[in-house]
Amino acid sequence: MTGWGNSSSGPPHCDENTNYIFLNTVGPHGTVNSTPMESPACLSSFDPKYQGRAPSWSPDGQTVVFESNRQDGVNYAIYLHNVANATLKQVTDPAYNGQHAKFFPDGKKLIVCIHHPQNDPSTRGIAWVDISDLLKS
Repeated sequence: MTGWGNSSSGPPHCDENTNYIFLNTVGPHGTVNSTPMESPACLSSFDPKYQGRAPSWSPDGQTVVFESNRQDGVNYAIYLHNVANATLKQVTDPAYNGQHAKFFPDGKKLIVCIHHPQNDPSTRGIAWVDISDLLKS
């Protein structure tokens, strides 16, 4: 079996760089439908334009924050996906390799792990980002 992780023998394995984010909905008679969060994502082969991982829902349930290396295939940036209108907004520059974003309880700020672009250990850490303006439009 060949999977997105380029495994041609043995069981499929997880490759953290070849993920989509799927949303589940409950249909008639309790059937669960699972579809890619970004509808153009191809299911038969991996498309790096829709790569995403580590999703987290906003407190109001309208937005998913996630990390993706879709720009350069290496460094991660943080993105917001509004589920109702399917809009995507980039929050951080991939140079900072932002990961593991979570919403503050008010839903207007994120806490994010970052790395300095020169990978200086003294500048790695956790930052909070005000996203209130990004949520308006």
